[in-house]
Amino acid sequence: MSEHDWDPDFEDKSDREKILRETDTPWPRTLAELNNFISSVINGTHTYGSVVEAMGLAAAATLNYMGSELGVTGFQASCADLVTIRRQRGLKGPFTLMKLEDLMYPQYNLHDKLDEFIGECGEWISDEAKRRLEKDEHCAHEKVIAHWQKLAKCEGNFPLISKVLRGFDPFREEEEAEPCEVESDPAEKANEPDR
Repeated sequence: MSEHDWDPDFEDKSDREKILRETDTPWPRTLAELNNFISSVINGTHTYGSVVEAMGLAAAATLNYMGSELGVTGFQASCADLVTIRRQRGLKGPFTLMKLEDLMYPQYNLHDKLDEFIGECGEWISDEAKRRLEKDEHCAHEKVIAHWQKLAKCEGNFPLISKVLRGFDPFREEEEAEPCEVESDPAEKANEPDR
């Protein structure tokens, strides 16, 4: 049991979470500075939200300390951020981060950015689909298996993968090609406007 308590009160009105969220991430120069900082964010009473901010703040300070100790470049530091996410989330394949804030500027097109990422990962997508088919994960729904079969058949070709992801079968004759039926998420249907 931890010596530090936190209050799971979801109605908490304290400002601890806000204070931690607005705290600049420090750049500890020594291990003692890092340990003191971590102790300072651990100590005291925490709320449901403040523990999250405290963990993120301590993790970022640790990355900053490690970066200074190892003399890494900014690019290496940004890669370490992604490695941290990959390790914490148990991600096995490629992933990307997108900032919704970019929608505020006309020079950014998140759709193009996502398409570019998918295109760069085309070979992985087809190989992963093949791996799942070979691994005999056929406990999956028949429509999922059919989806994997199409992705595998694309052989990393982004235009074909893009069609499959949009619900089309690029391997059918043109006059027969029509969107594949994909069951939508009930939560998405609930958010659709009435027509």
